[in-house]
Amino acid sequence: MHVFAILVKCFQKIPQKKKHLQRVDSQTGRRQWKVGRDLKKHEQSEVHTRAMASWKEKEFREKRGQTVRNLIQVRAEHKIWLKTVFNTTKYLVANGLSFRGHEENSKLEEDLSGGLYLNSFSDLIFPQDPHLQQIAKNLPTNAKYTSPEIQNEVIETLAEIVIETVANECKEAELFTLMMDGTTDSSQSEMEGVALRYWNNSKGGIVEHVVDVKLAEDRSAKGLVDITTTTLKDEREISMDGLVSNTFDGASVMSGTKGGLHQLIQEHCGRIIPYIHCLNHRLGLVIRDTLSNILELGDFFQLDQDLYIFFRIPQINKLYEGDSLKS
Repeated sequence: MHVFAILVKCFQKIPQKKKHLQRVDSQTGRRQWKVGRDLKKHEQSEVHTRAMASWKEKEFREKRGQTVRNLIQVRAEHKIWLKTVFNTTKYLVANGLSFRGHEENSKLEEDLSGGLYLNSFSDLIFPQDPHLQQIAKNLPTNAKYTSPEIQNEVIETLAEIVIETVANECKEAELFTLMMDGTTDSSQSEMEGVALRYWNNSKGGIVEHVVDVKLAEDRSAKGLVDITTTTLKDEREISMDGLVSNTFDGASVMSGTKGGLHQLIQEHCGRIIPYIHCLNHRLGLVIRDTLSNILELGDFFQLDQDLYIFFRIPQINKLYEGDSLKS
């Protein structure tokens, strides 16, 4: 029995590790299969499932006229609109401003209590550029690119471009310092930031950039090492051979000489790597220690710490509304 695996040939690269997929010829897609057993095994494989999904998705886009060719050949006014969407997103993100409000309908209408994103168009951009407002009115409802989902996708796209640029600059510099620190969000989940300090050839100076912020499901030093290697080596292909120093805070899980993150990174790299106690953390400790000697300020810091611990209690966290507790 011969099977022509056209889906696998066109829509999926064949992994060499899958023995039952090696029977598919990479040039013709045709190969001799054992009746029943191998064919069923291939049909249930991940590569076949992904290829089938890609094929169905391509058919769906072709029926709606949304092929890649059509997207590339978008009209000039649509390109102007897309550029405005991206520039507005860049401005809000760069200034750390919120996007959405309580009444979001993506219609770009005036007198709505929308967030800064939609109001940027209705209150700032359209009054200055009536032509752009007319372009927005003529766009199909499903092609305005202003829905919350599209806003998130645009942010993710811009973030990926920035991170890719940072990774390439770091690889060009070859040598870098690793900086990591974490914080908990409102759900008490630990978010770990990974940043790099390196020489930027184009700017002619030292720069520091975040390359990722990941959820730290495992807060141990081993879990943080996994985040480091996954972010740098696996995702961004940044060689650990260029790591010249680590900069963390003074917590034992980070700087500990027996099982801390710094020690595990040294073991992973197979060499001694200098550790630098984060200067900002050191300054913060000095200021707090100095001010704590003033009785009133010591009481303030103690109250601040007690409130922090209190609101970390899960039951309290669920009831907190911002300025009061729900009754």
